Amino acid sequence: MSYPSALEDRIHQRLALGDLEGACRASARLAQALRAAPAVAPGVLLALLHCCLWTVRQSLESLYGNGSGLPRRETLARALAGGSEAEVVDRYERAVDRMIERVRRADARAACPARRARGFVDTNVGRPISTASVARAVACSETHLCVLFREAYGTTVGNYIRRRRIERAKALLAATHLPVKTVAHQSGFATYRTFLRNFRGLTGLSPRRYRRLSQQHGPAATSADGRVSR
Repeated sequence: MSYPSALEDRIHQRLALGDLEGACRASARLAQALRAAPAVAPGVLLALLHCCLWTVRQSLESLYGNGSGLPRRETLARALAGGSEAEVVDRYERAVDRMIERVRRADARAACPARRARGFVDTNVGRPISTASVARAVACSETHLCVLFREAYGTTVGNYIRRRRIERAKALLAATHLPVKTVAHQSGFATYRTFLRNFRGLTGLSPRRYRRLSQQHGPAATSADGRVSR
């Protein structure tokens, strides 16, 4: 049989929606299909499943931050190395289950103020919010929130706000023809100068160059150094 890429796509769709249970079920279906007819060449199967594992890790990290201790590429490669096709598939399924369970535990340990703070930022990223205003919104002292947020998500509240603002700005630049200063304002930046500094710092590009490249080649094809990936 050919590799059931549609089942793998289902895993990533579930992860994109934050549906961890659905992602686990989709992963089990992929493993079941491969066990039933593991006719994919072993070397190809190993490479495809490792790529899937890596994408799962990236998706989890983008959803839940990098504070969950998710395994890196080398660890994932070791988890799949060697063995028969059936053993590789078993190791793949266990690795996905462990990653998702690790995220579940980390998110459960995260204090409620940190989770509420992240939700507040996501909802209000286009407004002029700050760490202090986020702390007030979740009824927590600023100092305590900073500690909880870093423990939960591996970054500061301020850095998370900046990253979410730049994500919003990139989306507006790619999808609209709004003036760059309007994009800066609608992304929550107090001044145009601050927007330019943060945008270039996080993307390596000016807003105008990012817009030109993303509208010509698509946002996903635009790299941080200004090159266009093919």
